[in-house]
Amino acid sequence: MRALFKIYILLVATICCIATNRVVISAEMPIIDAHSQVDHKVDLNKIISLMDKAAVSKTILSARGKVTPDMILDFAQANPERIIPALRTKGNPYSKNTTKFYKLLKNNQKWLDSRQ
Repeated sequence: MRALFKIYILLVATICCIATNRVVISAEMPIIDAHSQVDHKVDLNKIISLMDKAAVSKTILSARGKVTPDMILDFAQANPERIIPALRTKGNPYSKNTTKFYKLLKNNQKWLDSRQ
């Protein structure tokens, strides 16, 4: 019963915000995109403007397709207040729990060390 009451209160608050056209601005409550991926079809230079349009303050960004980790890291270094680079760690070696997964992690660490 208590859970239903909380849902009811949340619903009423949402309706009131919509009805009065009062939306929480990102400056009051930052929005962080915690799982974004970019491939070669997306212009990296458009990401920040898209984030601005969506009121997203930070994005954790990883590469897909033909985008390399170097490209993501360079983009993050050019936009340190907005982009947090992420390395790919999942895939078949992870899902199948093979030793290749640990090799991938070691290679990622070597790559990071080489960038410093």
